[in-house]
Amino acid sequence: MLSEGDRISLGEESILVLETPGHTNCSLSYALEPQRILFLSESTGTLSPQNTAQSAILKHYYEGYASIEKCKSYGAERLVIPHCGLIPADFNDTFWELVKEDMESIVRFLAERQGKMTEEEIMEDYTRIYYVGQRQKEQPREAFLLNAVYQLKAAAEEIERRKESR
Repeated sequence: MLSEGDRISLGEESILVLETPGHTNCSLSYALEPQRILFLSESTGTLSPQNTAQSAILKHYYEGYASIEKCKSYGAERLVIPHCGLIPADFNDTFWELVKEDMESIVRFLAERQGKMTEEEIMEDYTRIYYVGQRQKEQPREAFLLNAVYQLKAAAEEIERRKESR
């Protein structure tokens, strides 16, 4: 079992373990040191070839956001993103902003529709807006729909959490 702060020695190099929940409760990211190469979990999002980020928060938005902030504050020289690979070093900051914006867009999407549309209509609209382009090429529709159920549930919980914190 690995957990936050554990180190795996590779001789002169080591791997630092970062707990990054959000996609799942047990998501982990790994930093190769001393090179400061960060291998991200799905909690921190993915990147399409068109340089658009897609968040993948299926559990809790606040945990996913905290995982993004933790990984960003690590200050990696290079990022390795799930389903994408190594990105150019000068794109790191842009990636973090893109994935946070995608998270917020989903919360806004749901907030604008709650109470005005049925769950089925919301899902149809969500699919029309978010299941496009590269995502259609990379992810089977059934997998997208399954993830969408959990992503919208997490967004609904985030909307309620924000209401309660006011």
